[in-house]
Order: sequence, then structure tokens, then C-alpha cells
Amino acid sequence: MDIHTYYSIVAYIMFGVFGLCVGSFLNVVIYRVPNGMSLAKPNSHCPKCKYELRWYDNIPVYRILCWAENAAAAKRTYPSDILRLK
Repeated sequence: MDIHTYYSIVAYIMFGVFGLCVGSFLNVVIYRVPNGMSLAKPNSHCPKCKYELRWYDNIPVYRILCWAENAAAAKRTYPSDILRLK
């Protein structure tokens, strides 16, 4: 693999991660602004049980992959509208 191919792969990964982060932030905006909530406070939380999420729960894709375990423990499901946006 030559250096140009390596840089191309790294660039695709960086753009992908950046896109996931922007999409995650826009998801917060889409949910909070119409509901009259601040973008800064309160911290991210479950809309049903108000459980405050930890910092690593806000990492894009990680949250979806690990949600099943957390939701099963709390007997709740991942909101389908949020899943579609992700």
C-alpha cells in the first residue's frame, strides 16, 4: 500500500467520524429546540426515565451498539425516531 492510499483511508475515516459527530449534535438540536429546551442544560438524558447519560454514552454509534444492554436492564426500548436519525 502506497502512502497516497494510506492518506486516503485516513481521510475517509476522519470525515466519517466528523460526520457522525455533526449528525449526533444535530440530533440533539432536532429534539431539544422544538421542545423549548436548552442545548447546554440539562445534560443528555433518557427522555422516558430522565436517567442522565455519562460522557461516553454520547459517543456516536457506541451508544446504539450498547443501548440494548442498558435498555434491557432498565426495561425500556430505544426510541425509533432517534434510531432512524442515527
